[in-house]
Amino acid sequence: MKVTETADQIPVARYAVNSLHKVRLGGVNQWVLLRGQDRSRPVLLMLHGRKDSAFPYARYLGRTARLEESFVVAYWDRRGSGKSATREVSPDSITIEQYVSDTLALAARLKGHLPSCKIVLF
Repeated sequence: MKVTETADQIPVARYAVNSLHKVRLGGVNQWVLLRGQDRSRPVLLMLHGRKDSAFPYARYLGRTARLEESFVVAYWDRRGSGKSATREVSPDSITIEQYVSDTLALAARLKGHLPSCKIVLF
């Protein structure tokens, strides 16, 4: 994955991760925010069904629920939602089958990008 922007700051540690990535999944650019205090921790891939962005949940889940202490949380704006809602996304492409395909493609990318081989769906 290519880092294209840097997001909100998290406690700085030697192995921390805090980065925003644009990834091409299923022919569509989509965005994922990776945050965690230790990049060797398992990945918690956040799947949400709303059209709004997943990124605002980072403050609550990361700081209040403290998930970023135990996981690298992947806040994903899937096709048609949040930062990934663009004209390039055809309404016909927003199907359960495409979501599953995009999820599997993102999981494969995360496995190649982060040292942990474990991905937990949330």
